[in-house]
Amino acid sequence: MIVRRFFFDVLGVRNVARFAAASACVATAFFVAASSNAADVVRYLVKTDTGAYEERSAEGTITAVSPDGVSLDAQGKNAPDANPIPTERVVWLQFQDAPMNLAAARVETEIGAWEEALEKLDDIGADDLDREKYPTIAAEVDWYRAYAALQLALTDAGSFKDGGSAMAKFVKEHSDSYRYYEAQQALGAAYYAMSERQTKKESKQDFLKRARDSYAVLENAASEEIQARGKLGLAKVAFDLSEFDEAKKLFGEVAERTEFDVESSEAKAGLARTSARQGDVDEAVRILNELLEETPNDATLRQARIYNALGDVYADANRPYDAVLAYLHVDLLYPAARTERVAALKALVGQWRKLDREDRAQETIERLRDRFHVDVR
Repeated sequence: MIVRRFFFDVLGVRNVARFAAASACVATAFFVAASSNAADVVRYLVKTDTGAYEERSAEGTITAVSPDGVSLDAQGKNAPDANPIPTERVVWLQFQDAPMNLAAARVETEIGAWEEALEKLDDIGADDLDREKYPTIAAEVDWYRAYAALQLALTDAGSFKDGGSAMAKFVKEHSDSYRYYEAQQALGAAYYAMSERQTKKESKQDFLKRARDSYAVLENAASEEIQARGKLGLAKVAFDLSEFDEAKKLFGEVAERTEFDVESSEAKAGLARTSARQGDVDEAVRILNELLEETPNDATLRQARIYNALGDVYADANRPYDAVLAYLHVDLLYPAARTERVAALKALVGQWRKLDREDRAQETIERLRDRFHVDVR
């Protein structure tokens, strides 16, 4: 059941989250500064015996980069178990010859400060980076610029023309990057989001088909996990095209891959939304509540997405009070989940109005504008 108590120190929760994010940024920046003079660095994920992921770093010389992995001639005792390191495990690369502002932009990106990230990237000039001599570093700069611009667009704080064009350019020019499949997934997300903003059926379907083409590319990846991400995107497109049998099939296939916990969780949420759209709201709520119970406490981003899915289910079922409670969870409990918070706040505007609470709707609109630079009417 949804927790219905919100009497806690919201300011305290947010300050703790900001302090943690700031501490992480300082630690990351210190690590990069200490390491980058001597060697390249690969930050990657390792699955522990408990099933959780932890980040590790390996230093050495990056010898090869491809859409399927990163090869490292490692130094010392920190060699990764798998070499090449699979793409889906690579968090970021730091090249010893990279400009300092690239590391700073990455730190800003990690905490969702996309405007600041773009400012750092704009300060990287021709004197700071020889793009012909260091094409892999240039690809990193282009990736973070495209990613930050696209995230701003997805939260309605930027232009899809800028973000989408930058990501499409990245896909075209850096098809050999370890970010290639991630970029195709991001481009699919951009087309999907643009489809939601169309008023004409033909335009909506056109963008959904473009999203489908981008997500389908992920099926060519060597990694089964990346393939699952592509299948998840294809399921979302099928859902929006009202191809519910196809959506259920694809969501179900990914949901069964419990070793891919993030993708499996999103697929279960997709199954719930599909069940609700087909009229079985009780089944949808059951699935999502079970999903919340089995999601680890530290998987905050996943929890935020589940609550948003729960809000969507209640909104579709014309249960605005329950929808409001679900969306408020996202806004109040997950301060670092910027994209999910913006989605929840935008949805809240309509739900407050259904409850004849125009005052709360206006408060939410003001928060979107002042905090996230998003205009909603």
